[in-house]
Order: sequence, then C-alpha cells, then structure tokens
Amino acid sequence: RWNPADPTSYLQAVQAGLDPRGGAEVLDPTAARLERLWHALRTPEGLRCPGLQRGDQATERAASGRGKTEESLATWTSLGYLAPHPNRVVLTSEGQLRLDALVVALARALEADGLDVPRRTTKL
Repeated sequence: RWNPADPTSYLQAVQAGLDPRGGAEVLDPTAARLERLWHALRTPEGLRCPGLQRGDQATERAASGRGKTEESLATWTSLGYLAPHPNRVVLTSEGQLRLDALVVALARALEADGLDVPRRTTKL
C-alpha cells in the first residue's frame, strides 16, 4: 500500500474519515519472497539465518553439500557482499551495490531448497 502523492488529498481523506491510501497491490508468493529478502537485507538487522554462525562454517557446510541456500550465502560472504553475524547475515557497503543480484540468487537458492524467507516479527 502507498499514500497519495499529494499530501493535501491524504489529509482531506483522513479528516473525512475515509481510507487515505493512494493504492495497494497483492503480491504473488514469488514477489512476496523477493520483497521480504530486499527488506531484510536493507535493514541493519539483516537476514535471519538460523544455524549460520560464521562465514567459514557456512563455506564448510556448503562444500559438504548442505544446500543451495547455504552455498549461495557462503559465496556472497566470501565475495565480501555479506557479513556473517550469529544467526544472520548483513549487507556490507559493497553488498549494497549488488543487492538486486544477491536477492535474485538467494531467492533461487531458497526455492531450490524448498525454503522461504524468515518472516520478521515487528516490535511496537
């Protein structure tokens, strides 16, 4: 969903008790997965990856045939585009420049492994 471009229209709708949305869209499962990946990797918290402790361990597991997702994470980490943290990975400055390619590669790997992107829990 998004707000109208004109703030006056938004304000008038709110004051009239109307829905102020400028529009909305329904995402199919593939688009939703991509959006979750883009969102997660653009945040300082990064992408949750339970079981991934350090980049060198991910590389070791990927070499032993543990799955396309871990292999992809290990590759992007070894290239310096992802920084491993306990149970998550975060984009590096260089990774921000490669975000689109990284997201597409990770989405393909997740799909090949039959996995989905971990959903965020919002804390208010």
